[in-house]
Amino acid sequence: MDKHLKEIGGELVLHTDVKRLAVGKVEELWDVVAIAKWPSRKIMGENMMPSDPEYLEAYQHREAGLAGQLNIETKEIND
Repeated sequence: MDKHLKEIGGELVLHTDVKRLAVGKVEELWDVVAIAKWPSRKIMGENMMPSDPEYLEAYQHREAGLAGQLNIETKEIND
C-alpha cells in the first residue's frame, strides 16, 4: 500500500505492531495499526479499490490476514 499511496501523492505515516492497550477495554487487541495520509477525500474514494493488479494482489492478502479492520477518516488540525 505504501508504494500505491506514494504514486497518488499520499503517504503511509505510521505502520506498527500493537504491543498492549494502555487505556480502555476491547474484546480482542488489534495486531497492527496503520495511518495513511491521502492527498484528498476525492482521491481516497477513487483509490480505495484501485484497478492496479499489484495493489489488488496485496489487498487480497491483507483482507485474508485481518480478522477485522476499521477505516477511520479524520481531519488534520492546523494550529
